[in-house]
Amino acid sequence: GNIPKYFSDTAYDGSNPKTTTSVVNPEYLYAFENDGTTLIFKIQNPFYSSGGSTSITKMAYGGDLVMALDSSGNVYMWGSNDVGHGSPNWGAYNTPTNIMGDGTTFGGNNCLTTLLAVDSETVTDIYCSYYSMFVLTNKGTVYCTGKNGAGQLGQGNTASKSSSDGWVKIDYFTSNNITVNKLYVGNSQGHVFADTSDGWYCWGKNGSGNHAVGHTTKAKTPIKFTGVSTIKTFGTGAETLYAITEDGNYYSWGSGSGGARGDTASSGNIMYTKHIDTLPNILAPSFDFDGYDKVFANPFVGLITN
Repeated sequence: GNIPKYFSDTAYDGSNPKTTTSVVNPEYLYAFENDGTTLIFKIQNPFYSSGGSTSITKMAYGGDLVMALDSSGNVYMWGSNDVGHGSPNWGAYNTPTNIMGDGTTFGGNNCLTTLLAVDSETVTDIYCSYYSMFVLTNKGTVYCTGKNGAGQLGQGNTASKSSSDGWVKIDYFTSNNITVNKLYVGNSQGHVFADTSDGWYCWGKNGSGNHAVGHTTKAKTPIKFTGVSTIKTFGTGAETLYAITEDGNYYSWGSGSGGARGDTASSGNIMYTKHIDTLPNILAPSFDFDGYDKVFANPFVGLITN
């Protein structure tokens, strides 16, 4: 059949069937049938660098949207930032597309390349929901774009950003000399949590009690999150949030749909952090020993990663 079975970085040379890619940075990729010799197609590697030293270091995905970061700090995306390719739109791109911009594309003066050059920053991490994209720099600055109906871009408004608008910086952190260490972005419309040099912050969607502040009003700029202290492991799903503390206690809040929190209330939302004691101490010595201080759940409901 025409379903690729083997892949290679070089065309079949008549002697040895090809089974795997043997180089880090091939210019072309070849797909072969089951016999390892019959070529189905040849494509150019979208991440190819003639210097031979660039490789993909991180990926993020949500719905139709996929992002990648390479070792040179370039950001790529493919798919679309809205299921069904709605508006505001990035994409749809059928192949990985470099979305850094050059001062005239992807936002012109608001493209990533131009914004990063102001303080000589480079992108070190990437995040996304189904609708919005975020990058974190080596100086702890956050830039973002895409849908903003819940204020998830942290600008104090709900104005979305398309590929022609480019990116915006979350000025709250830089203006208060706060360095962001890591982001946690909700899969759906967009609550965002940040581990920072000044503790934990959250913003964006709050309709299910996502912020654990006792109400469901969205936050269009970052607010301090104090619902759980001494957090060791944090995670978020579409509408449910999770945290494990340094002493191994497990907390959850937000949506309880499908039993996502793991408490006895199988449905309904809670607007406060709830200690759920039906689990043993999650950070028992055996977990600390092998480093697997992680809890996994249905990816459509929630996922915790260290």
